[in-house]
Amino acid sequence: MMRIFSRKEKQEITMKTSQQLHNTTTDHNHEAEHKKFAQYCVFQAGNEEYAIPIELVQEVVKFSRPAFIPQMPNHILGMSNVRGDVYGIMDLELFFRMSTSPAKHNYFLVLDHDQYKVAIGIENVPDSLIVDEDMLEELKSSTIITMASQQYLKGVIKKDKRMIIALDVLGIISSKNFTRQV
Repeated sequence: MMRIFSRKEKQEITMKTSQQLHNTTTDHNHEAEHKKFAQYCVFQAGNEEYAIPIELVQEVVKFSRPAFIPQMPNHILGMSNVRGDVYGIMDLELFFRMSTSPAKHNYFLVLDHDQYKVAIGIENVPDSLIVDEDMLEELKSSTIITMASQQYLKGVIKKDKRMIIALDVLGIISSKNFTRQV
C-alpha cells in the first residue's frame, strides 16, 4: 500500500536524507584525508619489477658506456659523467646475482642523495606509480626472505596481479656488500 506524505513530512524526509548523505560524504573524505600515499619509480631488472621512492630519483638519462674502475665488484659497472657530476653505475641484476654477466642497459636511473652519487643501469624507461599504504606489504621474518636480504627490501607492492618489490636503495648502497669483491 502506498502512503501519501504531507508537504511538511516530505521536507523532513528531504532534510534527513540530505544530512545522512552529507555525513556519509564527510566520512569518506575524512578517510581519504588520512590515507597515506607514496609515489614510486618502477623499473624492471631481470624478470622482476622493482620500485624505489620517486623522491630518490633525480632523473633518467640515456646510457653511455661507463669508465671502468679497477678492483670493483662486478655489479659496479664503472663511473659516468652525468651533467658534470661523476656517478658510480650499478647493475642491479649482478648485485642480486640474477645474472653472471652485465644486463643490457639503455638508461641510467640517476639517484638523488647528498651522500651517494650512484645511478642504476636499466633497460627501459621507468614508470611512475602512486601507491596507498594498504598496497605495500612489509616483509616479515616468517617469509622466505633471508635476514641478510631484508636489509635491501622494504616490502612488496601488490597492484592488480603484479608484485613489485620495493627496494631500500639506500640500504643497498650503504651496505658492506655494495663495494665488496665477490
